[in-house]
Parts: sequence; structure tokens; C-alpha cells
Amino acid sequence: MTEDILNKIREKRREAQPVIEEYNNRARIENELAKQERAKKELGLPYIEGLGRPIQDEDDVIMEIYRGYRREIEEDDTHNIFVYIGTYKSLSPSFNQVEAGAPFEELVDRDDPEADFRVYNNLEGIWSYRFSIPESLEFERNHTVLFPMWFEDALEDFVLTSVKESQEKAVSLVLERYKK
Repeated sequence: MTEDILNKIREKRREAQPVIEEYNNRARIENELAKQERAKKELGLPYIEGLGRPIQDEDDVIMEIYRGYRREIEEDDTHNIFVYIGTYKSLSPSFNQVEAGAPFEELVDRDDPEADFRVYNNLEGIWSYRFSIPESLEFERNHTVLFPMWFEDALEDFVLTSVKESQEKAVSLVLERYKK
């Protein structure tokens, strides 16, 4: 991701700070009212249902801002770090399965001998890559591939560290945590 996009995210983060604080103050008040309403309900008194709001934290806001900018990230502006998403086997669905909207592939173990392809996502962008098993082995030899339990974990680690510190620290962090 370019420094220009990172700076836009950082600026929006600064602009959002007072809004987050005001939202959270209101949420705390509404949550307190919701507790009082629940107490009324337990006492059998008239009450208002559905009060209360989740508290937003800065990390949620940063990720929301990032998602607004991620389509602007050019593939050439990334660190070419990829995340292994899964290994799949193609299915030959029956007519009934097609009618029911059944999937044409199923997730299998990474080393399943019947597997047909593997999927990888670019860590910083919105690109997904699908390779046959032989192509995927070549891809993994020639690229940096991470193996987190969940894609979102690696993405959040990368984006939050990039925004709060630097991209260099973010790269080091995800390589340390998720590289096999």
C-alpha cells in the first residue's frame, strides 16, 4: 500500500477520534439506560426493548477506513505477501444439487491427494488467486505466503501496525506470526 493511502487512512483516523469519543459517550449512556430498562422488565414494569449500542474502538474504525480505501490500492503497490486460504476439490454436482445451489467444490485438507486447487489472497488488496496444485507449489516457492488460522487476523495485524507504526514493522510482524 502506498504511503499516500496510508496517510489518508491516518488523517481519517485523526478526524474520526472526536466522533468515536462522542459516539462511545452516547453508547455508554444508552447502555446504562438499557440496564435500567432490563431491571424494569425483571420487576414486571413497563420497559423499552432494544436499547444499547456496542462501544467502538479505534481498531474497528481504522479497519473500516481501510476497507473504504482498499480498492484504491494497486497490486504493484503491495508487498506481494499472500495468505493461503484453502485447498479445494472440485465436485461433479447432480442436477438436484445445481437446483439447490450446492457448491461445486469443497474445502479439503491441504495434503488431500484428490485436491484440485489452492486459493490465496493478496494480504493488502482485494485480489484472490486460484492455482492448480502443481502451480500452487511453484507459487509458494516464488512468493511469500502466510498461513494464519483466519485471513482477517493477518489483515488486521498488517493494517493496524501499518497505520499506527509503519509498514516495515507490519511486514515484520506478519512474517514472524504467520510464516510457516
